[in-house]
Amino acid sequence: MQESISKMKKNTISFFTLFIICQIANAQMTVTNAAPYNSANNLVDDVLLGNGVTASNVTFSGNANQIGYFDGTNSNIGLASGIVMSTGNVNNIPNASPDTDFGGPGDAQILSVAQLNNSAISSTNDAAVLEFDFAVTGDTVKFEFVFASDEYPTYINSIYNDAFAFFLSGPGITGPYPSPANFPGGAVNVALVPGTTDPISISTIYDDPFQTPTQVNGQYYIENNGTSHGFNGFTTVIQIAYPVICGETYHFKFAIADCEDGSLDTGVFLGARSLGSEGISVSSFAPFPDNTLGENCGQGGFVFSHSDTTVQDVLNLNISGNAIMGTDYNNIPTTITLPIGVTSDTIFIDAYQDNIAEGLDTIKVDIVGIEGCSIASILIQSIEEMTGTLGVDSTNICYPETTELTANVTGGLPPYNYYWTESIVNNDTIVVSPEITTFYNVNVEDQCGNQLLIEESEVWVQCPLMDVNVFTPNGDGDNDFFTLINLDDYPSAKISIYNRWGKLVYEADNYQNDWDGTHYKNGKDVDSGTYYYVVTPKSDKYLYDDNKDPELEKTYTGYFQIMR
Repeated sequence: MQESISKMKKNTISFFTLFIICQIANAQMTVTNAAPYNSANNLVDDVLLGNGVTASNVTFSGNANQIGYFDGTNSNIGLASGIVMSTGNVNNIPNASPDTDFGGPGDAQILSVAQLNNSAISSTNDAAVLEFDFAVTGDTVKFEFVFASDEYPTYINSIYNDAFAFFLSGPGITGPYPSPANFPGGAVNVALVPGTTDPISISTIYDDPFQTPTQVNGQYYIENNGTSHGFNGFTTVIQIAYPVICGETYHFKFAIADCEDGSLDTGVFLGARSLGSEGISVSSFAPFPDNTLGENCGQGGFVFSHSDTTVQDVLNLNISGNAIMGTDYNNIPTTITLPIGVTSDTIFIDAYQDNIAEGLDTIKVDIVGIEGCSIASILIQSIEEMTGTLGVDSTNICYPETTELTANVTGGLPPYNYYWTESIVNNDTIVVSPEITTFYNVNVEDQCGNQLLIEESEVWVQCPLMDVNVFTPNGDGDNDFFTLINLDDYPSAKISIYNRWGKLVYEADNYQNDWDGTHYKNGKDVDSGTYYYVVTPKSDKYLYDDNKDPELEKTYTGYFQIMR
């Protein structure tokens, strides 16, 4: 019996081939799976996807010639272009009666769908399966397709009822078909006769006087009386629309397979740019993590989008949160209009500085009556005025000693950037070792671009005074003057020198290491012997000190010998 049925199918192939070849074809579709259409990724991303959908993890299983790109402009398929999948070689589709048996494996899920139409079907073959994850920005996923088969009309209601399905799984979906592990809950088949729960097949959409009943859902059926694409019959363009949760990620499995044998091909045409996620959504943006906007710091906003630009949308907004409009941020409208042809509009948010430490405020915007991505929020962070000091106002070093300077900053929006005098170090602390007295300051900038100049920390290069035990003012050019080591760091030093009986023999208010051992009054050489000195440096550091710290004018004393 099986052998006679197969023979009948082959005879039928010959009959329909002769019949279609005899037709006068005005035009044909073109099909290719040459580069770049030899890549499932390219076919999905560059052909199938429309507005509001992004795809990832694209895979295709089956023979490479079971999927390709079609141009239906000059055909009666009803779609201008798109992806075609077939149980046979897609490159044969423009020809009369495409028929290729690859001998490939079937698909268990497709078998379960086929058995809903005819429980006697026991196997599937030559399965072509396109799968991918996709993220949506609307509350509905939609696409258009056409189902076509060379099984029409002879094998309606038979075990050769080739099957196809579009399995959808993801958040909020619970279905009877297996779904990928990362999409628990099961999958649903969305390739259904419009308004019913019946899977689309040659047995659920047809119009043929030799069948009983003569037609089922015949309004969706077209008999192919030409060589436009070669299949005996096909459906009108059918649109699938299924509710989803916008902002979430879903999984599609597009699959088609021969039933029972590999003869007589069946195909499905997916409209170009038809897989989209329609709906209205609102999203938010701000310059800092977690959609945070600082007071008087940058700009945030809410973006309202719709994917159906053929109609005008008027959106009514609920505005809530503990941030007060007009006080904490600028006034914003409660109605947004998206005209025809416009995909989105933006409301900008500026947060006002109130110099009150109050934590985080929230602005929430909800689109009235819209399911899915209908709410978004922005956080406003309280920002106090920046203040700061340097850890040390002034310090002394004796080069090449080093010292550390630290900027202590509060307020603003950290992290800060530090721009130090004479340094490229972007840090709150620097280590310096100037050769001469240097005044340092630091310009601090926060993440809002606010700047604070902290000035200034003085690093004085003043080494301790060191005397000599003896000097010999005999005119030989060697050790002829009383020289205090490091006195150059104290240009305003006062000095007094006394003999052993306490008599003043020399004094100067601006000593320059130039006393040659003569009496300051009579100009005569003083006697050899022991002398006592008192030095008051009165450095520039003292002169700049508003508080006149006594430590800065302390005196240095000591003894030395004059030898002639």
